[in-house]
Amino acid sequence: MSRLLLLTALTACAAFSQVPLPYPIFDQDAVHEIKITFANADWFQVLTDNYSGARADNPYFEANIEWGPYKFQRIGVRFKGNSTYSAARTQKKPFRLKLNEFVSGQKIEGIGSFSLSNGWNDPSFVREKLYYELANAIGIKAPRSHFAALTINGEYFGLYILTEVINGDFLKNHFSASEYKGNLYKGNLGSNFAYLGEDKAAYERVWEKQSNEGADD
Repeated sequence: MSRLLLLTALTACAAFSQVPLPYPIFDQDAVHEIKITFANADWFQVLTDNYSGARADNPYFEANIEWGPYKFQRIGVRFKGNSTYSAARTQKKPFRLKLNEFVSGQKIEGIGSFSLSNGWNDPSFVREKLYYELANAIGIKAPRSHFAALTINGEYFGLYILTEVINGDFLKNHFSASEYKGNLYKGNLGSNFAYLGEDKAAYERVWEKQSNEGADD
């Protein structure tokens, strides 16, 4: 019996160690107010050109941000998404924010990248956040999320779904030290787990490697 109790206790400790702490940034009930400022008045056109002209590259554009008690200069901002970008016929495009794109070490509670989803295909505007909450509640590693009111250069852009990006920071915050060192892949649009033959290049076109990129494994 004592061995069973010890095994249960050790299993519980291991499981608990992999559950991310409730970061204050995702713990508040209030809608977050995020204010972004671009020095370039033509920022929307720049982000549009970056997205349309070089979608595979899609470079970040410099901006400053005020987010509650946090103030950072020279963060990276770009458009993101596929259908949520193309279907949005207004300026309310989905955004990706990377706090440490131009200044190393700029993070909020260990998180360097955030997504601002416009919820374009969801009239209720709760599906994405609700799924993340349900997934986390049953033990699936899903991004933590909240709602954010976005203002750019003094103009209110609307309500967005704020989430942490699934990247290296996400792996460190959600998995144990022995687990997060594995490879992280992002499936391109239309990707599936079909067998594509022995040629590794065929898989590289479908699955984009997001971590350990220097290792040819």
